[in-house]
Amino acid sequence: MFNKATIRLPRGKQFTIIACHCSTKNQYIQRAWLNGEVLHPPFSTHQQLMEGGTLLLEMGPLPEKRWGASIHALCCW
Repeated sequence: MFNKATIRLPRGKQFTIIACHCSTKNQYIQRAWLNGEVLHPPFSTHQQLMEGGTLLLEMGPLPEKRWGASIHALCCW
């Protein structure tokens, strides 16, 4: 578990992951934002990650079963 991690990317870019309220009790993602925008469905592309930025995760004590559970969360890559 971690509260924050930064990955150095090519061309001087960085990708930072911040897990708010992360603890042994709060180990499940409740909601997420990628560069300030709600991440729904809970997917991103390799290209998006390689652009750098911030993934903000709100953690909680129970799995959020609705997040990514709809038919619209399925993607065809």
